[in-house]
Amino acid sequence: ASTLAAVRTEARRLNRILSDFLQLARPQTPQLAPGDIREVVDHVSALIREDRARASRVDVKVTAEPGVPRFAFDRDQMIQVVWNVALNGVEAMDGRGRLSLDMSRLNGDVALAVSDTGRGIAAENLARVFEPFYSGKLNGSGLGLSIADRIVAAHRGRIEVQSQPGRGTRVTLLFPVDGR
Repeated sequence: ASTLAAVRTEARRLNRILSDFLQLARPQTPQLAPGDIREVVDHVSALIREDRARASRVDVKVTAEPGVPRFAFDRDQMIQVVWNVALNGVEAMDGRGRLSLDMSRLNGDVALAVSDTGRGIAAENLARVFEPFYSGKLNGSGLGLSIADRIVAAHRGRIEVQSQPGRGTRVTLLFPVDGR
C-alpha cells in the first residue's frame, strides 16, 4: 500500500512538471474579458486554505482597498499566476506562517501583492527567479514563476519582487487598468 501511494504521488508530481513545461513551451493567447481580480484572489485563497497537505498552518489574509477597478484579463490564466506565486510563498514558509494577498490601485495599475513570512530570497538570486528551470527549492521545477511572468507580460503587466532573507518575500503583480 505504501509503495502504491508513493507511485501515485510521484505520478502526480511528474504530471505537474510535464503540464508546466508544456504551458511554458506553448503559451496561450489570453482571452481577455472585464473582470474583478478579487474573485480570482478569493478563489485561490480558498484553494490554499483547503490544501491541508501543504498549508496546514498558513494564515491566509486577503485585503482589498475600496475602489480597486475591474480590468480585462483571462480568468484561467490569472488563477494560474496567483496560484503559482502564492504556492511559492506557502512552500517558502514550509507550510506555516502568514500569506497576505493585498489588492490596491497604484499609479493607474491594479496591484496585487502576495507576501509571505518565509525564508526569503538572497539578493544574488533575485534576478534569476523568472528563469526557466531555476529553483531555490530542493524539488522545484523552476517553471512556476517563469509561467507567471510570461502570462503577466501577455496581459501587458509586470512583476516586481522584494525579498529579505529570513523575513519573507513580496511579489507584486501590476496590471494596467486602461489596457496600455
